[in-house]
Amino acid sequence: MSEVRLFLLIGDPIDHSLGTILHENIFRQTGLNAEYSKIRCDEEDIPNVLDYLRSGELDGINVTIPYKKTVIEHLDELNPRARLIQSVNTVAHVNDKLVGYNTDWWGFSMLLRNHDIHATGRSIIIFGTGGSAHSVAYALIQGGAGMLIFVTRDKEHGQTLIDSLSIIDSDTILTCVEYDKFPPLVKPNSIIINTTPLGMGDFEGRSPMSTELMMKDQILIDLIYNPLETEFIYLGKLSGATTINGLDMFIHQGLLSLDTWYGKAISSNVNIQKITAELVENL
Repeated sequence: MSEVRLFLLIGDPIDHSLGTILHENIFRQTGLNAEYSKIRCDEEDIPNVLDYLRSGELDGINVTIPYKKTVIEHLDELNPRARLIQSVNTVAHVNDKLVGYNTDWWGFSMLLRNHDIHATGRSIIIFGTGGSAHSVAYALIQGGAGMLIFVTRDKEHGQTLIDSLSIIDSDTILTCVEYDKFPPLVKPNSIIINTTPLGMGDFEGRSPMSTELMMKDQILIDLIYNPLETEFIYLGKLSGATTINGLDMFIHQGLLSLDTWYGKAISSNVNIQKITAELVENL
């Protein structure tokens, strides 16, 4: 039997993640001799965890909130897309270097594709300006979005995000507004995306937007998948809007992480429906 390969997810909080269930299902389906675990860690622990990857004691690391940007300073290289997005959720040991990748953008692109949502020419509202917002924005820019409006509590942070996205060659208009300024920008047919933690963990039961602004022709997307129905999604359903949780994104970003670590298309050999069913059972 080949030596078991070990993969790890780090972040804080971490309890909400179903990464172990996702990857164990994939390992069973593909016959890969591998294990996947998760640990909560503080920011100062990141270099020590990365040392396990550098030494070969780990074979790959996933990174979740709030370290998708802060992990970058501890890496040797970034893959070209991760460099553009400035957010890393996957780290691999390649040619004696720790290389950062971003598979979140692909996961979100697959979410859009699976739900037949087209960004071309659309004005899209995004709550949050963190690493996940950056990945979502990249996918939407690649999809030809007309305008991205970032809603933030920190205008300076929002402008930093816009500045970093501006290096991407596109016609997409980028702007940011503070929370008290966004309501007039909401339209009856808006696409609205939550990339913040509002709705999970300590923020469960909270929504970035009130029901008064929700309408039946809108598309509301929450990157959170645990719980499957956040307050944002619940209120959207009551308003008759189309609502989508983050489960598709979660599955496809995980599959691309494995493809990256193994250097081959693991994702082409799995049954997505089986993965989805097991994840739903555990939510």
